[in-house]
Amino acid sequence: MKKLVLLSLLISPFLGYSQQVNLIIHHKWMGNDFGLNLAGSTSDGEVFKFDLLKYYITGITLTHDGGQQTTIPNFVAIADASDVTTVLDLGTPAVNSIEGVEFFIGVDSARNHDDPSLAPLTDPLSFQSPSMHWGWASGYRFLLLEGRSGVAYDQVVQVHPLGDQNYFANNLTMTSILEGGDKNLHVVGEYQEALRGMTIMSGLIMHGFTDEAATAMINFRDNVFQPQILGMNESTVNTVQFYPNPTTGKVYIKNGTHNLKEILVQDCTGKTLFENKFSSDLTSFTLEESGMYFISCITNDGTISTQKLVVD
Repeated sequence: MKKLVLLSLLISPFLGYSQQVNLIIHHKWMGNDFGLNLAGSTSDGEVFKFDLLKYYITGITLTHDGGQQTTIPNFVAIADASDVTTVLDLGTPAVNSIEGVEFFIGVDSARNHDDPSLAPLTDPLSFQSPSMHWGWASGYRFLLLEGRSGVAYDQVVQVHPLGDQNYFANNLTMTSILEGGDKNLHVVGEYQEALRGMTIMSGLIMHGFTDEAATAMINFRDNVFQPQILGMNESTVNTVQFYPNPTTGKVYIKNGTHNLKEILVQDCTGKTLFENKFSSDLTSFTLEESGMYFISCITNDGTISTQKLVVD
């Protein structure tokens, strides 16, 4: 597990709060640990291999202790998916119970048009290899997504978004896990979602503000990230299926266990949209709004497992 070294100013310890807080991103490709040159497919079923995936993370704000918000000052880092896990050091902010996290993919407008030559050489906003800067007028490349598509994986795909208009917030409702004395926030990045809605089988080169570049940033905002569900009971996950996924609204249930007690459906804000004491008569349910949902299955022995569902 690689820990990023950040030279950006981090918040100083506050009296009474001495626990380190980390945002941990688990990079995934089709549900498995991310790896370069691994054959897979996008969420639309188009074959693809990654050659490179890096992106900026800035603007981290923690929601804590009954809705209070604390922003980590001047935070900037580069996440490299080939590291499999990226640990972002948030210092020791004055927080007790964490309820959520907000972060942005890209560079905020206040720094997006700075000259990288003025940053210290070890700063994430300095020159990188490969370059993550397009020029002072256009600013930084928020994301470097490169790979190969096509039946023989011989078609080049490059998507490099930039532009202040594509600087979007990710808001996740989640709690921290106490591990080794640190408060850790575990987030999963599912990169088969990064190319959702793009046609890439004949290759794609898109560097800029619009079209597939903008779509990639929307995908990172809406589809890529979710809280990691720790301690899942895999046997329950594998025997209870919800399909189709993605769906247009109606969800069918295939229950392969006789131990299922309750089904709970929540949106990305944690709001409960559907709750049912499970019975054999329940074979489907409907979600009216498009978006990402989390379905929790609760068994008779109290085990909770959670799956993601996308409604188009």
